[in-house]
Amino acid sequence: MLIAQLSDIHAAPDNLNLTRLDNALTWLTPLNPDVLVLSGDLIDNGWYEGYQRIAERLATFNCRIIILPGNADDRGAMRAVWGPSMWPEAPDNGPLHAVVDTPALRIIGLDSTLEVARRAALTHIFHGFHSSLTVPADGRRCSFYTITFLKVAFRQWMR
Repeated sequence: MLIAQLSDIHAAPDNLNLTRLDNALTWLTPLNPDVLVLSGDLIDNGWYEGYQRIAERLATFNCRIIILPGNADDRGAMRAVWGPSMWPEAPDNGPLHAVVDTPALRIIGLDSTLEVARRAALTHIFHGFHSSLTVPADGRRCSFYTITFLKVAFRQWMR
């Protein structure tokens, strides 16, 4: 199984990051990944049109796509573009976590769109999210997150 991850696109009208995304997708296409994980931050400075531009580029990419919001992203704007099909189990106005089962493993991703003052709460969210999951019989899972300080929580969680 091949999983590709692209992170921190930071699309904005005043940078070339969408062109860089095009180049990355062009490079990835012949590799034929099974899953593409886009982890935030997808846009910069509230440029919500960037979500639509990213969605247009992903529409032609032929694999399972998982999008994980980062701290610079806006859940409401992302929901408006991708709708419930991207996050079928996410509660209305709640976090856009992802749990995707594949034949090879379970992929777990966390939404990290929290205000700076609330980021410390992510460790608790991480543990709570983990405890609510059923681990596949073979125990194989792959987790994605985009905030560096979670490395400690991640190590503890995987024990």
